[in-house]
Amino acid sequence: WGLFPTPHRRPSLQDSTSRLVPSKQSFAMAYRYQGNSNLELVDALEEDRLFREPRIRSALLMVPRGNFVPPAHAHEAHVDRPLHIPEFGFNISAPHMYAIALTNLDLGPGQSFLDVGSGCGHMTALAGMIVGSKGSALGIDISETGIKFASHRVKELAPKGVALQNVHFEQRNVFLRDLKDRRWDRIHCGASCGHKYKHLLYELLNPGGVIITPIGAHLVKGIKDQFGFTSETKLMNVRYGELQHPTHGEILENESTDPHLSIHPPCSVLTPRAYRDANQASSTSIVSRLLSVV
Repeated sequence: WGLFPTPHRRPSLQDSTSRLVPSKQSFAMAYRYQGNSNLELVDALEEDRLFREPRIRSALLMVPRGNFVPPAHAHEAHVDRPLHIPEFGFNISAPHMYAIALTNLDLGPGQSFLDVGSGCGHMTALAGMIVGSKGSALGIDISETGIKFASHRVKELAPKGVALQNVHFEQRNVFLRDLKDRRWDRIHCGASCGHKYKHLLYELLNPGGVIITPIGAHLVKGIKDQFGFTSETKLMNVRYGELQHPTHGEILENESTDPHLSIHPPCSVLTPRAYRDANQASSTSIVSRLLSVV
């Protein structure tokens, strides 16, 4: 959901790039803004220095949160807090979390973007707006209802002058192999990933890529350099729902589509020897790695 550690105050951009908030500090649903329009909400986020880039402001204005909130929750669209959507089985993150994620992702025109656990599709659409027509934004989710809702809401923006033809959605589990064997420049994860699974997310990053994801109780910024080595910075304490892991049956079914796979380094933070050993083991079946952590 994204809960800030300091009661009664949203953190500034400086807070979001700090190393780590002490774990013993209390958590609170720290929002202080409830406006009447998307413009007022965006102005409040910018006033609190949650973003600085004009392209982020433009995206937040052109792709309003209200367009991605179900009608039954429309009255909460401009409140800076997460929304629980029981009819869809997921939550919509608070606007301040999207602002922080977009800032730390350093999105730019022409990049490829993956949104894991895309839910209502708002974050995917925001990224699609920023990367532009020469870039791409893909949202994936295990919820068929969520995928249909998100796709429909993106299409609804076209008559309003926002034609996001570079934004697409797919129903699948991120921990199962992508049949197209794609990689992305930037990745955002909208649910918490366990430590033993995070290497599977890093494998989806292109060299030079950035990922923002909750890992356990921390929001983490991960970077993969040009040689495949990765590093992490803990941005802040958070509380998110967990990514759903695939079942043994789903893993075996996915593996059966192509047993001859090319495996990428299965380490979240690679040493030179780990990177070399991982490449030497490239013929290892992905099913054995997945089953070992299920």
